[in-house]
Amino acid sequence: MLIFAYMNKYTKKGLEKRKKDREGYKEFFEKHILRIKKSNAKCLECGNNLKGSVREIAHILPKSQFKSISKLDENIIYLCEEHHNYFDNRSNKDVKNMGIFKKVSEAFQSLLEKITEEINYKTYDRYE
Repeated sequence: MLIFAYMNKYTKKGLEKRKKDREGYKEFFEKHILRIKKSNAKCLECGNNLKGSVREIAHILPKSQFKSISKLDENIIYLCEEHHNYFDNRSNKDVKNMGIFKKVSEAFQSLLEKITEEINYKTYDRYE
């Protein structure tokens, strides 16, 4: 018989930090879900109708890396789940071939002055 021990993913201190880092996300995502539903928004890449799901709210610059702009509306684009996943997980070359790339690149340029974290060359390469 196998016995699996439950291991906490976070320490108490780590859990408190995570909770603090995620403050305001619930309201932020609810606002965008409502916006998608009210405006009958479409995926900016393929034009398919969106349903109003968190999975359709894509951060241009990852919220995990760029906490200073994670809740800015300018850092959001609406993509269907398929294109959101593609955008988040594909190479720079693949992202540059997407129809939304010009919009994403322009958004990156406008967000630069608001970012407080250090930006590495890989990030510049992805968006320029």
